[in-house]
Amino acid sequence: MADDELLRILDNASSYVPDAIAAAKQELISRNLSSARIAELKKNIKEEKRIKEKRKERASEIRKDITEKSTNLLTWFSLSEDKISQSERIRKGILIASFLLFCYLLYSTWSDIRFLFNSLTEISISYSITLIPIIILPAGIFLFWKRMSAGWKLLTFFYIFNFLSTIWLAAWSFSYSSGSSSFAFFPRSGSSQYIFPFILYGCFLLALLRKDIRNDYKISSDAMWVMVLVAGIWTVAVLFMLNVK
Repeated sequence: MADDELLRILDNASSYVPDAIAAAKQELISRNLSSARIAELKKNIKEEKRIKEKRKERASEIRKDITEKSTNLLTWFSLSEDKISQSERIRKGILIASFLLFCYLLYSTWSDIRFLFNSLTEISISYSITLIPIIILPAGIFLFWKRMSAGWKLLTFFYIFNFLSTIWLAAWSFSYSSGSSSFAFFPRSGSSQYIFPFILYGCFLLALLRKDIRNDYKISSDAMWVMVLVAGIWTVAVLFMLNVK
């Protein structure tokens, strides 16, 4: 056994049985170490203990920091906290639901996105335009989370586009099932499947257009109606372009 290991046994006597302590003392005496050697070994052992204690403190600080951040994150996601205002609760709801919607859209349109980036020189402009709202959504979520007016505008644009697109698709589906062939672009589907998206996007829009939410993002009533008009015109133009292809 090394000299320093014997000294560690004596330094942590409470962790060993009396016979082990006595044996370590006897072994150190038999080795006849100099005072300078023993002082050096004790200094090294003390430094090792200091480093271990520092590591323990650091690990404890990291665990505490993780716990606090986890608690703060859970508190942020809590929509039933009494201390937050109704507008803040709605804002959080918009953020959480929009993020979940983005994850779903990314999953469901991943093949289209890959096709778009793998065939940039071959696809039509009209096809790429249909994916713009999916690109807008994550930017809108981030900026909305940072409480920037651009975030409100992007999310409002996204939900207006999807709200009007849902109405367009439902109208096409109804006309198609009735024998009309005026809508030539979109695939055949039943109109009933658009009820939930219609309600979902409508609820998002109602929440975003609330006065207290707009006030948080410094959006005036005039700016709101301009945004609605611009997004509506752009959406109708895109849908018309897709329909005539």
